[in-house]
Amino acid sequence: GDGGLVGSDGDGGGPNAPTVNDGSYTIGGSGASYSTISAAVSALNSSGTSGPVKFTVADGSYSGPVRLSGSSIGHSVIFEGSDSSKCTLSGYSSSSTGGVWEVDNVDSITIKNITIRNTNTRSYGSAVRFDYTDASKVINCRLITRESPNYAYQNCAAYLYAAENCEIINTREYGGYYDIYLYGTST
Repeated sequence: GDGGLVGSDGDGGGPNAPTVNDGSYTIGGSGASYSTISAAVSALNSSGTSGPVKFTVADGSYSGPVRLSGSSIGHSVIFEGSDSSKCTLSGYSSSSTGGVWEVDNVDSITIKNITIRNTNTRSYGSAVRFDYTDASKVINCRLITRESPNYAYQNCAAYLYAAENCEIINTREYGGYYDIYLYGTST
């Protein structure tokens, strides 16, 4: 299965998740603020933020997909692992256009030093998907998706739809028909 979207896997997310104020939080490991990336994303989706937030992600393997969505977040949010070879988010969306880590209608999100692995065995899906986001970044990450000789615009390491001023910096892409697929909208 796809592991479910955030808040659906009993990891401490959902409507009773702790509020995310401004400041620094930890994900994973002993005494962490949130046990999983899914729990932290669920809290953000439920309560938004009161200022800039940084999540330090402990080394380990985490299950996805996760979907950060909605404009209520309103401040910059950073998810930072120590090293992309030690911190991995794996999973897949059951949607043909879905990503393992989706950012939808949220601005100024940074994902840093994390491997994001799409484990889908079909010819679609991405590691990262940005929709209607501005000024979001992927830095020092590894984006891995299924190797496929078949054309499928959804089969890519990073899929950006109507995303503006986004950056993918010092990041390796593996597999997919495309490394990065950019899709704009007309106005």
